[in-house]
Amino acid sequence: MSASSFGGISVVNAIPSWLGSTMAINMPVYVKAEWGKCETSSVLIGVIVDFFRRKFGGDACVIVNSSIPSSSGLKSSSAVSVAAISALNSLYNSNFYPPTVSAQLSIKAGVSITGAFDDAVASYYGGVSFTDNKRLREISHRSPPDNIRIVLLIRQGKKKIIPKDLRKFSSVFAQIFGIALSGKIIEATLLNGLLMSEILNYDQKPIQTALKVGSLSSGISGNGPSYFAIVNKGYEMKVVDALSPYGPVKVFQPVPIKRVEKQNDS
Repeated sequence: MSASSFGGISVVNAIPSWLGSTMAINMPVYVKAEWGKCETSSVLIGVIVDFFRRKFGGDACVIVNSSIPSSSGLKSSSAVSVAAISALNSLYNSNFYPPTVSAQLSIKAGVSITGAFDDAVASYYGGVSFTDNKRLREISHRSPPDNIRIVLLIRQGKKKIIPKDLRKFSSVFAQIFGIALSGKIIEATLLNGLLMSEILNYDQKPIQTALKVGSLSSGISGNGPSYFAIVNKGYEMKVVDALSPYGPVKVFQPVPIKRVEKQNDS
C-alpha cells in the first residue's frame, strides 16, 4: 500500500503561541507499507509501526522514499509520518486521521515540540494550514497565493531549541498568525522568518540578499537552518543566482489543495 505527502515552509512557527501555519511545497515523500518485518528507517517510523501493531497485531514494513532533507526545517518528519500513517491505514483497513496521529506520535518519538499539527495538515492536504497545535484543531485551510515560486537555500543540522525562549514572544507570533489568517500570507512569512532568524541567531545576510534582489519575502523556515525566499513567478532565477554563493539553492512551487475529504478520527 502506498501513500504520498509534501514538505513545506513555515508561514507562522507554532512553538511560541501554539498557533501555526504551513505552506506545502512540491517536495514529495512516498511511502510503501507491506506485511512483514524490516528494519525501521527512523525512531519515528518505529513508533508509528508499533502504534499500528499494538492496535491490530501483525508485522508491517514501512519503506520511505523522501526528497526532503532531514533536520532542514522543511517539514520532513511530518511529511514522512503522515504518508506512513496513510499507507498503514490502507494496509490495516483502518481510518485514523493522519495529521492528528502524526502530531501525537511525533511528540512521543521526540521529533517535535508541539506535534507540528500545522505541518502535518499542510503535508496531507497541500495548501496552507492554520491550526491550534495545543488543541489539535484546524482553524482554516487555504489555497496558496497565486503565481509565486519558493526558492530554498537548503541546509541541514538544527539548533537546539528551548521552547520557553520562544514563548516569550507568544503575543507577537499570535499577531503574525492573525495577519496570515486575514489573508496576508506572504507578509506573515516575512515577519515570521525575520523574527525566527533573529531569535535563533541565524545569519541574516541570505535573507537581506534575497530581499534586495526583489523577493516578496524571505526568512528561516521552521526552526532552521534552511532559508526560503518567496518570489513572483518568472523572477526566481535572479534570486537563485543571488543566493547561490551561500550554498545549494533549488526552486519549488506551492502545492494546491489536493484532498477535500477528511477521514474520521478513531
